[in-house]
Amino acid sequence: MARNKLRNFLTARKLPGRSTGDAQAQHRMQELPAREEEQSAWWDQEYERRVFAWAAEQVRGAFQDSTWQAFWQTVVNERKAKEVAAELGMTTNAVYLARRRVLERLREEFEDLLDDVSNPDPSIVGANGCGARRSR
Repeated sequence: MARNKLRNFLTARKLPGRSTGDAQAQHRMQELPAREEEQSAWWDQEYERRVFAWAAEQVRGAFQDSTWQAFWQTVVNERKAKEVAAELGMTTNAVYLARRRVLERLREEFEDLLDDVSNPDPSIVGANGCGARRSR
C-alpha cells in the first residue's frame, strides 16, 4: 500500500499540466503507463537492494573477514572462486564452503524477516501496524 501511494505521488509530480487535447498532450498521456512500469521496476530493484543490504549488515558480524570476503567477492562482485581463493590464501573448496555458509545465514535472515512481516508480534506493533523487529 505504501509503495502504491509513493508511486502515485511520484507519478503525479511528473505529470504535465492540464491537457489541451492537442497531439503533443495525447502523446504524453500515452507515455504514462511506460513511466509507471519503469518506476515500478526501479522501485522493486531498489527495494531488493536495500533489503539485501540490511540483511547483509545483520549477518556480517557472525563471520570471519575471510569468510565474508569469499562470499562477497564471488556472489556480489561475481568473481571466480579460484581467483578469490588465491587472493585470500584459501582453497577453492574453502571459498565455496564460505559462500554457502553466508548464503544459508542470509536465507535464514530473510525467512525471519518474512515471518516477522507475515506474523507481527502484537506486543511490539504500534498503532499504525509498524514495530521493531523481534529479537532472536
